[in-house]
Amino acid sequence: MSHGDLKSYYVRFSKNWEETLVRCYFPNPHLDDDEKRTDMQPEKLQAFEEARDRWVGKEENLIFVQR
Repeated sequence: MSHGDLKSYYVRFSKNWEETLVRCYFPNPHLDDDEKRTDMQPEKLQAFEEARDRWVGKEENLIFVQR
């Protein structure tokens, strides 16, 4: 389901910009469990930020992409 203006929350592990090894998606804090828009859910954002902060910048092959 596309929500147009919403961002995806994920951490991407890759060898370079062309080759993604794995992408770990996190629940969007602006969507409920049925993927309908809802008020911001800070606990979902916090889970993403903790994983991002744990991995991004630790290895040269880890890339944070905000889309």
